[in-house]
Amino acid sequence: MLALARDVADGAHPYNTTVAQTAEARAVLGPNKLLCVEQKVLLETNAARARESARAYLRPYLRLSNYVNSWRRAGFDDSDFADNVSNRLVDTLVAWGDEDALVGRIREHWQAGADHVCIQALYADPGKTTLDGPNIDPIQRLAPLARESNTAP
Repeated sequence: MLALARDVADGAHPYNTTVAQTAEARAVLGPNKLLCVEQKVLLETNAARARESARAYLRPYLRLSNYVNSWRRAGFDDSDFADNVSNRLVDTLVAWGDEDALVGRIREHWQAGADHVCIQALYADPGKTTLDGPNIDPIQRLAPLARESNTAP
């Protein structure tokens, strides 16, 4: 799909991918195509709560072979998908923590070649989803911090 985006589109919008996959996408697309990646963020510093909420968001994707295959290509294996989803998979796909930690992950995508990072702000309450409406507060809090720290070309 990245080769197709390179050849016939203005760029690509990878979803549910890792920072390493951002670098790989940039390599495939070349320097002159847009790379607008998605990053899930969760403004929660308690590891247990953050991971519980993140798992709730990731579970539906475990039923979709395109995402599981993408994660396998990124180095994840059956142990990451078993039981309740590994901490490694959760921590790689969902940036959680304080504002600095979230901006740090966004910055990693820029350094890996992203032109833009589309953030999906998750709710810390595992019973609430983006189907309940967008979680605007983290977006408003992160936007000025991310802008200030963007060192992308």
